[in-house]
Amino acid sequence: MQPEFGCDIHSMLFENITEDMLETVRFAIVSATERWMPFLEVRELDVVSLKEEPNKIDITVSYRFRNNPNVTDTITVSV
Repeated sequence: MQPEFGCDIHSMLFENITEDMLETVRFAIVSATERWMPFLEVRELDVVSLKEEPNKIDITVSYRFRNNPNVTDTITVSV
């Protein structure tokens, strides 16, 4: 029951992949994480366009829990 939950990157689905768009995706992910998951610390965030697949981006997020910094993980999503 949270209509604003998420980072809204689906609204950029048919946008041209430019450096500005990749930066907008980065900002959306960081902002949403700070708002909805304040217990996580984003350690590294890579949003890259693949030259071999020009209509695809890879998003890799490395994070850790603020209350237990020894618990870390990395998630990679291809969009």
